[in-house]
Order: sequence, then structure tokens, then C-alpha cells
Amino acid sequence: MTELIRTELQGDGILVATIDMPGRTMNVFSEALMDALDAVIARVETDDAVLGAVLASGKPSFLAGADLPMVRAMTERAATDTREGMFAFCGRLGRQFLRIEECAKPWVAAVAGTALGGGLELAMACRARLVDTTAGAQIGLPEIKLGLLPGAGGTQRLPRLVGLALGLDMLLSGRSIDPDAAVSAGLFEAAPSGVALLDAARARLHALRTSGPYVAEAKFAQARLDCPPDDEASVREIAHAHRIDDATLRDYPAYRTIIRCVLGGAGLDLAAGTSLEMTRFLDLMYDPVAGNMISTLFIERQRVEKAASARGLPRPVSLRHGKLGPAVGDWPRLLARSGASTREDPSIGAGGMVLEAEGDLQVPIVVRCVGAQASRDDEARAAPVLVLSPRSPYGRVVEIITGAHAPHAGAVGALRSLAASLRCLPLVTAGEDSLLDALALAGEPGGDAPLRATALVAAKWATARSDADLRALDVVSVLGGLAPAFSGGPLTYAWQHWAEIGQALADALGEAAGPFEQRMKRAFGT
Repeated sequence: MTELIRTELQGDGILVATIDMPGRTMNVFSEALMDALDAVIARVETDDAVLGAVLASGKPSFLAGADLPMVRAMTERAATDTREGMFAFCGRLGRQFLRIEECAKPWVAAVAGTALGGGLELAMACRARLVDTTAGAQIGLPEIKLGLLPGAGGTQRLPRLVGLALGLDMLLSGRSIDPDAAVSAGLFEAAPSGVALLDAARARLHALRTSGPYVAEAKFAQARLDCPPDDEASVREIAHAHRIDDATLRDYPAYRTIIRCVLGGAGLDLAAGTSLEMTRFLDLMYDPVAGNMISTLFIERQRVEKAASARGLPRPVSLRHGKLGPAVGDWPRLLARSGASTREDPSIGAGGMVLEAEGDLQVPIVVRCVGAQASRDDEARAAPVLVLSPRSPYGRVVEIITGAHAPHAGAVGALRSLAASLRCLPLVTAGEDSLLDALALAGEPGGDAPLRATALVAAKWATARSDADLRALDVVSVLGGLAPAFSGGPLTYAWQHWAEIGQALADALGEAAGPFEQRMKRAFGT
């Protein structure tokens, strides 16, 4: 069996357990890693030679959340398994963390680099947590961005460690903090300057051994939280205080569920609080909103981003541009972080650019934002147009419209590489019509059914392109802020509401309606 956690028993009785998943750039939770963690926990519990454990990582980051197969398994089981079966399957990690926390022998987390989701929950389960403040890192619980809550004790431990206000802020926003902020908040202790992280963790562990057995009151700033009652009035008050309006509270049930987990678990011990948390985690797993967001923003997004990878493509070197007016919006700010040098060239028309990339490529382009008409001279009209989507909580899209005179493959590759350097998902559109513009126009406020209108636009777009990836279209729509995340995207919405809007789509698509419905069945299931 491949070793996922290396263990070394030091002469002082400290077991150093280093998580280092082969073939991955980052450690992530998988069923195999949980098996390996079970084995380490059992050894610490039963081996008299082991006096305590230090958890570390063999990679530049500590540990992120669940891997793709694990998330897919949860969503697939939710469709067929009993609630009891789901509780046992999804609650395994939380039970492991309780064993670590309540172990008679102390555990210390030695964190250098990013700790997100289950990685932070694992660290929080340890009796003490040391962080290397010199290592660039993200520390947070981003599950709300997938319509979920952290289900392995995150809603219970985080507020107890950092206080109710910051705990709720991090849980409800999904935002990350840096190591210095984590230390200031009491989430981590800073590793002493000039001392190796593992040496500092071992010293901290020895200090814990002399301080007696685990006591929740000694670990947490607030072992039991002083909270308002777990009722609807408190939920709304807290939501509004965190700038979550009533419509968002209605459309995204994870906000209400997180708040209720914190309030409901406030007076419970960690075991009871973790059980309550998992019960409410399952409420979300059985809700279509979380299913939509997980499918589009995690499972399908990973597939689409992998297919759009810029690996091996010509990297941007420099950009010469003309006068950049209001139509270009955020482009100047984004280009500043592309890694390419930029300079104004008076010979280039307004809104125009020339991208110079590896391989002596020179690609004329025009840039603008969704809905804006670029001002460009005749020479630039035949150039590809790069359309920047609105900024959403999940990312951004750059649509590369190749125009009537499609550029050669190397030029398109260089443009895709540019989009990737901007940390935007590239969408290549053959022809001259912008998908992003059409989606934005359909979803404008004021219509009585903007989601239906967006679904119709997406359906017409896909019908005109027999090779269009329907699920990728949903990823683009949500990532680009042109369809609400709770819907999963316009085509997911269309399929889930086919009984109500299928006939309207059929009327709009005419003879193409039948073949399109068959494509929808293949993409979204029967």
C-alpha cells in the first residue's frame, strides 16, 4: 500500500506523522488518507512508546479539503443512500478528529503553508497548533462557496477558538486569513523565530504533557459560546449583520444552516456539537442547491479547468496597447498581474492591444468588458476580441472571440495562456457573437423570469453548436457571474425545471428541440 503518512518515532517518544500524498502537489482528504490517519491514531492510542504526535506535511502546503472522488462519492450516495448510511459515511472525518482531540496523548499540528477546509479542521482538532508565519498561506473554511458547511467540527471549533464574531465571519464568507492574522485571532501559535517548526512543535508537545489531560476549557478561549437563541430572529439578525440579505438567505440554505449550527451547538460539548453539525450537513447534502453548486463549481469546474490548462502554451511576454477607455473596465488592473510587461503605443487604436508571446508570436487583440462596445479602428476590427466577465465570488471568465477570420492555433493558445495568467477561465468562441454578452442581456434585472431567459439563450447557443459542452457552459455562466450559483447554471436549471419550461424551449428551438433534449439527457441524466 502506498504510504500517505510517514511516521517516525523520535528518541523522546514523539511520533512525527508527515502527510505526503505521492503524485500530488497538495495534500487532500481521500478515503485512503482517512485509512492512513486511522492507523496513526490507533498507534498513538495503543503504543506505550508513543508519548504524543506531531502532525506535519511533506509538501509546501499543509492540507486542503476533500479530493474529487470523495466529493463525487458523497453526492452520488446522497441520491441513493439512507440518512443513517450517509451519517456514517460523511461523519467519519469528524469522528477521527474527536479521537485526536480527546486522546490521552497530546497532538500538535505543525502548519507551514495553506490549511483549508478539512485541513484546518484537522489542525483545530489538535491540542495545539503552531504555524510558520513566514510561509505564504491561506487559512480558512471555504465550504460556503459550494453551498455546504464544514462538516468535521469546523462550525464548532472555529468560534470557540477565535470568538463568535470572527468565527461567523469566516464561516459565512468562506474567506481565508494569513498566518499572522490567525495568530492574532488565537487560532494558531506562532512558531518561534529561528527555531525549526518541527522542533518548536515537539517542545510544545512536551509542555502539554506536563499540563495534564485534555480539558476543553484549557484548549478553547470559549469552551461553550455565549450566543443568542437558536431561532429565526437570531438567524436573520446575524445574517443581516454579515451583509447577507433575505433573498440570499432564501436562495442559499447553507447560510442559515451554518448560523444554526453555531447557535445550536453553543452550549454542547464537542462530541454533541459535531453530531448536530453532521445532521445539518446532511440537510444540505439532500438539498438541490448544494448539489447544483458542488456539481458546477467543484466537479465540473475542475474538469473544465483541466481541459483549459495553459500548460505547454506560449506564455505572454509583453502587451502594447492603445488608449484604454471606460469600455476596458478592469483590464488594466488584471493585466498588471499577468507577468507580462505593458506599455502604451500611440500607433495602436483605442481599446486595441498587441500581445507578444513566446515563439515570436504577435497577436493583435481588442479588449472590453461584458456589455461594452469597444471603440476600435478599422485595422483592429478583424482582431480577436477578449471579453471580460463580471467578477463573481467564484472567479472570472475571459471569452476569446476569434471573429470571422479565425487566428491560427498558436495565437489562440497564446490568448488562452494570457487568460490563465490573469487567473480567469478562458472560453474560446468561434465567430463574432459573444456568449457572455447574450447571457448578461438575458439576465438583466427587470424581466419577470431572468433565469428562464438565460436558460433559453444558453439552449439556443448550444443548439447552434453541436459540439458545445453543455456542462462547461454552466461553469462559464456561474463562474462569470451571469447565472446564480444556486441554480447550477442555466442548463442545469432548464433540466431541473423541464416540466415547466420545456415546451417554451421546444417552441423557441423548433426542429432542433428533439436533438437538444437528447443532448440534455446525456449531459444531466434521465
